[in-house]
Formats: sequence, structure tokens, C-alpha cells
Amino acid sequence: MTSSQTLDEAAGYRARFEQKIARNAQAWLDFVQAQAKESPALDKERANLGKAVEQALLAPAAWQPALELAAALWPYVELRGYWLSWQEVLEQALAVSRRLGRPALEAQALRQLGEAARILGDNAAGLAYQEAALAIYRRAGELADAGRLMSELSQVHLALGGQAQAAAC
Repeated sequence: MTSSQTLDEAAGYRARFEQKIARNAQAWLDFVQAQAKESPALDKERANLGKAVEQALLAPAAWQPALELAAALWPYVELRGYWLSWQEVLEQALAVSRRLGRPALEAQALRQLGEAARILGDNAAGLAYQEAALAIYRRAGELADAGRLMSELSQVHLALGGQAQAAAC
């Protein structure tokens, strides 16, 4: 066996492994979408869901379902207050969405990072994330998303003492 055959085999194994990771992320996404955000099943599977997202965000073949799974889990994360533990996932999702050139998913990750930062008391970071998300929504003509974000943005402005900016939202 030549070294090029060995490299080809390794690449084939890696590709098959990444496809399995992608199928796993998609299966978890289907599971999450079938649950209510306050479902006890999500509580029971929380560790598995987190690992599935983290692993999928590391495998390029699994990036799309990973981003969708991260976004689908946000209402649950927000409801249960897992903001701190979820920030790293959101930062990875942001990086992947940028690499894929997916502005809608980038804006969603920025919005979620902004909300997490605000809730955790880092209003300056929250403002920066949310303003970046707002710019993307506006460029894309996503006025409904921009409007919902403005409500969150007003809370950050209030926390920073910017009553006039909050009123403008």
C-alpha cells in the first residue's frame, strides 16, 4: 500500500465520520423541533444535545445542521437560564456562519450572543453584538427580525443609561 492510498483511506474515513456527525445533528434537530421548549425530554437530553452541537460545529460536513440545532435550542437555553454555558456554542456558531457566508444565521448568533451578554450583565458587549445583528437584518431587508431585535436593544440602552437611544428603538 502506498502512502497516497493511506491518505485517501484516511480522508474517506474522515468524510464518513463527518457525515455521521451531520446525521446525528440532524436527528437531534428533528428531536428538538418535536418538543416544546419547556419539555422534560430536553432537560433529560441536555448534555447529549450540547455535545451534539459542539461536535457538529467542529465538522465542516455537519455545519448546516449544527447551526440549525444551535438556533433551535436557543429558546430552551433562554428559558432555563443556561446563557453562560451556551456562549461558547454561540461563538462557534457565529464563526461557522461567517465561514459559510450565511448572514441570516450570523445575525441570529449575534442576536443570541447579545441577549446572553445583556442577561449576564455585560451590556457593552450586548450592545455591540445586537447592533451588528441589526445591521445584517437591515441589509437583508428582514424588518420583522430587526423590529424584534429593537425591543431587546432598547433594554441594553436603558441598562447603559441611554434613555434617548432606548426611546428611539
